Amino acid sequence: MFKIFYFRLKAVAETTKFFRFDDVWVTGYLAKELKIKHLDMTQFLTIKKKTGLLFKSVQNPEIYHKDFLAILTGRNFEMFYTLHQHSRWCYFNKCFSNIYHPQVNLSTIDVIPERVMLKELS
Repeated sequence: MFKIFYFRLKAVAETTKFFRFDDVWVTGYLAKELKIKHLDMTQFLTIKKKTGLLFKSVQNPEIYHKDFLAILTGRNFEMFYTLHQHSRWCYFNKCFSNIYHPQVNLSTIDVIPERVMLKELS
């Protein structure tokens, strides 16, 4: 599947007018030509270290918890390493989260852990 996408992207890149900034060219012009839908990534980011660390540390394959793709660490290596280890574990164990199960239909019971954690952090 990736090979097909790669060759389609390469073909469009060779025929699309070049713009000086690579990110605009790839995520803008080429994506438009390929009709790629952009995803709002703000739902996967947090600037709150404690929130990110807590949510990442409770991830598991059985109980749904919201997860983040990016958490500001303030260049703290220990925090980065801890988040990396939890992320790696989740990748291999397919944690039950918005990252690995984006289409899941959640009940009001499923989101109780998230509400409790957010309430305790505020």
